[in-house]
Amino acid sequence: MQSQKNTKQWTEQDWEVSHKEFADICTDLTELMQKNMTPECPEVLLVIERHFKWLNKFWSPNKESYAMHGQFITESELKNAYNKYNPNLATFISQAIQIFANKKL
Repeated sequence: MQSQKNTKQWTEQDWEVSHKEFADICTDLTELMQKNMTPECPEVLLVIERHFKWLNKFWSPNKESYAMHGQFITESELKNAYNKYNPNLATFISQAIQIFANKKL
């Protein structure tokens, strides 16, 4: 699996940095949601770009696979990692990922 290969040499500090990046992404999206921003807002898409770059540390998604990852977030247990920040975050990020993938990739 590409993600295992890419993270095989990671130190504990590398994992801590990655966890913080994920938390910051989720926190920033939650704040934007609280400001009634929609998934297609430029501010949201900037955070999604950070998510895409963060995800690239694990594997190299293309337009189709990144869009599918957005769908996977809502259909798997992965949604729990997002929804702990906001009960609607998994759905919100999934929609924003679809928009980002179609516009930017």
